[in-house]
Amino acid sequence: MTSTSISRTTGVRVKSLDAKIRRWANAISGRTRFDRLFLVGRSSVPLCIDALKAAIAEAKRGRDPQRYREAVDCLRTAAPNEQEAQLDYAWLEGIELSNRNETHRLTAELKGYKNNLIKESVRVCSLRQSCTTPLGHKDANRIPSAT
Repeated sequence: MTSTSISRTTGVRVKSLDAKIRRWANAISGRTRFDRLFLVGRSSVPLCIDALKAAIAEAKRGRDPQRYREAVDCLRTAAPNEQEAQLDYAWLEGIELSNRNETHRLTAELKGYKNNLIKESVRVCSLRQSCTTPLGHKDANRIPSAT
């Protein structure tokens, strides 16, 4: 069954996919959706171009430029004259910059958490040392090597 439709959940135009494939593609989301569309695009000759176009659209919704490049390269091999077979350099630069900024932010946040954890550990340790015995244990006198 050959038809053209637009997915209600993703807005991706799906051409020449039969109803079963359309339902299957719409039932999946996230990275799995890209993986499966990309697999269909690489392994099914009749569905190749449409599945790869859908995989490219799915990759552009995400934050992984490598997946986008792989899908575009595959489509360029299968159908070099398609508009989607050309890399969108503006999107790539924007997403790579965004990813670098997010990585920097998360790294700084992790450093802060590590520093706070170290400070808290030192504080707890210093509280234990200020107990009544040199080792910080109430029962230190019972330990023979403690004196």
